[in-house]
Amino acid sequence: MKLFDRLFKKKEESTAAQHDVIIVDSEELAESLQHEVDCEIEKFDFDFETIIKEIKDTLRVLSKKTDELAQVNLEGSIRQNKIIEFNKNNIIKQIKTLISNTKFPESYSYDELALFQQKTKYSLHTCLENSMKSYHYTKTVLPDSHELIDLIKQIAGRLDEMHHPLVSKKNRLAQLTDAKQQLSQLRQKTAELQKQEQTEQKLREKMTFLQQDINTASDEIEKIKKTPEWENYTKLLRERTTLRKEQEQYLRGLNTQIAPLVKLLNRLEKQSKSQRHTLKDCHKQTLTQLLTTPERAEDTTSFFIYLNELLSHDTLGINPQ
Repeated sequence: MKLFDRLFKKKEESTAAQHDVIIVDSEELAESLQHEVDCEIEKFDFDFETIIKEIKDTLRVLSKKTDELAQVNLEGSIRQNKIIEFNKNNIIKQIKTLISNTKFPESYSYDELALFQQKTKYSLHTCLENSMKSYHYTKTVLPDSHELIDLIKQIAGRLDEMHHPLVSKKNRLAQLTDAKQQLSQLRQKTAELQKQEQTEQKLREKMTFLQQDINTASDEIEKIKKTPEWENYTKLLRERTTLRKEQEQYLRGLNTQIAPLVKLLNRLEKQSKSQRHTLKDCHKQTLTQLLTTPERAEDTTSFFIYLNELLSHDTLGINPQ
C-alpha cells in the first residue's frame, strides 16, 4: 500500500451516502513512514540476487583462467619473454587483487548492496585500467589474456545494471527520510503551539480572576466613598495639604531670617581661622556647633551677647542690622 494512501481514511455513514474524511494523527503517520522506510530498505523490484550470483560465478571462472594463464610457458627471445612475462604477471596480480578485494554483501538490503556496488566498481575500474596497459603487450602472444579482460568487462556490465535500481532506491529513501524529518518538525511545532496555547489559556484565566478582583475592589471602594469615615478622610487630606503649604512658607521665612546669621557666623569662623579675630575657646566651640550641629549647641546666650557686641563695634565689617 502506498504511503499517501494511508494519510486519509474514509468512514461510511449508515444514514448518508456521503463519506467523511478522517485525518490520520501524526503518531500513526510517523509509524507508517518508518514502516515504509524499513520496507524500502529490504525490498527491491530488481533481481539483485541473480546478478550477485552471476558475479560470483564470473569471479570463479576468472580465478580459474588466471591460474591457467600463470602456468603458460612463453616461447621466443629472452628479451621479448621478459617483457611479456612482466605484463602477464601484472595482469595476474591485478586480477587476484580484484578477487581478494571483492566482498559480497551478507544481505540484500540497500545499504549493503550500495556499498558492495560502489567498492567493487572502484576495485574493478582500477584492475581494468592497470591490466589494459599490460594487455597491449600480451594480447597477441597470450590469447587467453583476452578472455580475462572480457570476464572483467562482464563483471563491470553486471555492476552497471545495479546502478539505476540503487539510485532509484536511494532517491526513494531520501524522499521518505525527508518526509520523516518534516513530520518530526511538524510534531515539534505542534507541541510548541499546544504549549503556547495552554500558557495563553492560563493567562486568560488569570486575567479573568484579576478582573473579577478589580471589579469587586471597585465596588468596595464606591461603598467606602459613601461612608462618613471616607468624608473625614478626605477632609484630613485637604487639611494636610494646607499644613504642608504653611510649613513650606514658614521654612522659607525661617531661611530668610537665618541666612544672614549663617553668613555672619561663616565670616566670623574665617576671621578666627585666619587669626584676624581671636575667640575664646568657649565661643569657638559654640561657633563650631552652630555651624555643624546647631541643635546641640551650648552656651548660645553668652555667645550671641558677645556677637552682638562685635556687630555694634563693627569689628566684623558687617552691617549691624
